[in-house]
Amino acid sequence: MQETGYRAVRLDKIFSLRCKALRAAAIKEFMAANGFNRCVCFSCGNSSKALKEAGIDCVDISPQGDLIPSSKWWSKSEIRSTFADCFDATSGHLPVELMFVISKKFKQEFKDLIKSGCSYDIPTGSGETVFCLKLAFPDVDFTAVYSKSDKTCTYNPEAPLNPIIKAFFKNRIE
Repeated sequence: MQETGYRAVRLDKIFSLRCKALRAAAIKEFMAANGFNRCVCFSCGNSSKALKEAGIDCVDISPQGDLIPSSKWWSKSEIRSTFADCFDATSGHLPVELMFVISKKFKQEFKDLIKSGCSYDIPTGSGETVFCLKLAFPDVDFTAVYSKSDKTCTYNPEAPLNPIIKAFFKNRIE
């Protein structure tokens, strides 16, 4: 964790990568329970890397992946029609019931780290991590922080969770 210039605590890259590993574990369980053998993940690279490290057969669409992404955000329906045999594991595209499973994993993993009454700055891209953290810790104040310089936390106006993030979280771009 890193102290910021005001009362919030910024959770660091190690925390973010642990979130991706927990997310991948939940996706692996969900895929097995729902008959999926393969997934596709459009990402900056962290999510798809975590999926592969969890042993999931993943079509990695990222700057260092199997395919290089275009600059546009692919919609759920575009992904479904192009990768019909794959589960869409793109951040921000997960079903709500799976995000609840991820939030339970976050609650278990971070119960000693995240405290009520504190404020946390969460590096944010799709908004999925900060949303799942809020589900896990409803009494905690989270701010979604996007970055102009860090490609893993860039605001994309087409991200499907944007309306939720704007409605329920303070957010800013640094």
